[in-house]
Amino acid sequence: MNKGEGGRKKYGAPRATPVFLNRRLSKTLDAQTPCGGIRVAAAGDRANVEFRIVLDLDGRFQEVSEDFFELTGYTRKELLGKRVDEITAARTVDVRQHLGAVIHFGHFHCLWMFVLREGRVILVRSDWALLPDLSMEVNCGMIAC
Repeated sequence: MNKGEGGRKKYGAPRATPVFLNRRLSKTLDAQTPCGGIRVAAAGDRANVEFRIVLDLDGRFQEVSEDFFELTGYTRKELLGKRVDEITAARTVDVRQHLGAVIHFGHFHCLWMFVLREGRVILVRSDWALLPDLSMEVNCGMIAC
């Protein structure tokens, strides 16, 4: 940082890194949505479903609602024990830092992007809460796919 007037340090804003979809994912989105845009979940849409996830402190799935299995295309056997960052869109969140924030504050609200089995991504709003047994309950609602 450079020194400004009076010997005080000037504030240097952090640089933002643009995030781009990889080509394969971009083509998948273009093929499945009109005009290559993002489809927002409508009020009567089947995808506009609420689901619940329980993770351990390491971010591994312990419990998952049936709606989440149906939405993501994974089976119970495939998903339980898997880490949440394995089905989180790359470069969207620092999962370890996020889990640490949930542990520190006990509650957290955010947006999250999951990658479905076929490669599409979905955007969900999520409410994270630390449970008494030190697992994390995540209640999600679909925003866009």
